[in-house]
Amino acid sequence: MKGVQGILIVIFFIVFSSYAAAAESKNAFKGALGDNSKTKGPLLINSDNLSLDAVKRVFTYTGNVKLNRGDVEIKSDRLTGEYGENNEIHTVICDDNVVITRGEGLKAKSEHAVYHVKLAIIELTEAPELFKDGSLLSADKIKIFVDEDKSEAQGNVRVKVIQDGEAGLKK
Repeated sequence: MKGVQGILIVIFFIVFSSYAAAAESKNAFKGALGDNSKTKGPLLINSDNLSLDAVKRVFTYTGNVKLNRGDVEIKSDRLTGEYGENNEIHTVICDDNVVITRGEGLKAKSEHAVYHVKLAIIELTEAPELFKDGSLLSADKIKIFVDEDKSEAQGNVRVKVIQDGEAGLKK
């Protein structure tokens, strides 16, 4: 099985390595996970398993999935992505135990997240929560605008604001 994983990783690397070189010259990933200096750089994905369907242009990572780019990290049990004719990534879908962090100030959790690459928006559903600077936002749906310091919540919105000194927080 490890040999098969190695072969799949090599195939995936070959398919996307030519795209990565072209993307750097065309700034194709600009805004993919933010457009500031902390979110630039290569997109790195690690997992236990990888499946690639070149005909359907879909890739799926499973088991201990971890996506990194700059100061953004997304962890989940499963990550599925769709890419176009020019190997540009359109959508990344994360399922089960999704945790998104950005630096030390932002953490989001849900059971389902859809990352719209061109729009630089991550939509969290299925029990989403957003923790920022000690406060908690929960709702039916939370949108994180990756290129901006902005989020939106829809449906059954709840906010818990924690003041300095509450809940054992230190200044």
